[in-house]
Amino acid sequence: MGLRYFCTGLLLVFLIVSCESGNEEVSDSYVSRSGKELYMKHCVVCHGIDGRLGASGSKDLSRSKLDSSAMIHIIKNGINGMPRQGRYFKTEQELANTIEFVKSLRN
Repeated sequence: MGLRYFCTGLLLVFLIVSCESGNEEVSDSYVSRSGKELYMKHCVVCHGIDGRLGASGSKDLSRSKLDSSAMIHIIKNGINGMPRQGRYFKTEQELANTIEFVKSLRN
């Protein structure tokens, strides 16, 4: 029974750590990361390099007709099986960079 409590406690620690906002203050000299860099780090696993992978039920981004505001809403709030991704962007510019990269994947 002790192992069960230990594992439950460990799981809670991981959940708390993973729920941190991740939005630290950014200095004036900070250079925004490119949309491609952010996409390759956080999106490629489900959406694939060309946006067509569809892993875990993800949508084919090459066929998306969403406008920027709809994409921002989905990225910040999540949808269906996609969790919120807003914590990965240190600035609004990084989010805009990523959206522009995603739009470049369209046919």
